Amino acid sequence: MTNSNRLILKDILEKPYLGGQDAGWITTTLTPAEAASDRDNFHKMQNMYSACMNITAQAEAGLRPLIDLAAVVSQIYPIHPPSYRSNQSAEVGRSASMGLAISYFEGLGIQTFTSLGTQIDDYNPVSLRDLPI
Repeated sequence: MTNSNRLILKDILEKPYLGGQDAGWITTTLTPAEAASDRDNFHKMQNMYSACMNITAQAEAGLRPLIDLAAVVSQIYPIHPPSYRSNQSAEVGRSASMGLAISYFEGLGIQTFTSLGTQIDDYNPVSLRDLPI
């Protein structure tokens, strides 16, 4: 099912925007301002899709984006060799740096061993609760 959904999205995003009568029921009830916003959002999705599918740009960039990411992460969460004079394997007080690093990854959409967010409470859908870790 996932593969068929990907093929459907690929087909939609690789074609021009369908507006007016060509779009069928989707845009017939939209106001002109809503239709313009819908068209703009579609073009944004197409641009993001095109950027991800641009193999030439990815090859030209090489490992530079990954190297840049590693540099930023090493600034946020510096790694120091463990002290051989104590039984501690890492410095005390690094949890704040780890929190910043996790938040940074979350902001980029990169999953870590934990996640930050909320979900709907099945028993009380009006309230939100923290996601289990």
